[in-house]
Amino acid sequence: MDSDLYDALIAAGAPDDKARAAATSFSESRLATRDDINRLERDLTLVKWMLGIVLAAQVVPLLRSLGL
Repeated sequence: MDSDLYDALIAAGAPDDKARAAATSFSESRLATRDDINRLERDLTLVKWMLGIVLAAQVVPLLRSLGL
């Protein structure tokens, strides 16, 4: 349970049972960490390169067939 969130909810006037349930639910949810974001950025970079290569493989023959 996220005790800071629980304390803030209690201070805001939320009932104890609802504050505890919300704080527990929040702490059990999976938030993205810096490592998760870094991994996604690396994956996105790889996808961009792969897309560029595929597009080049399709466009270059097309341009050659057009005589450009």
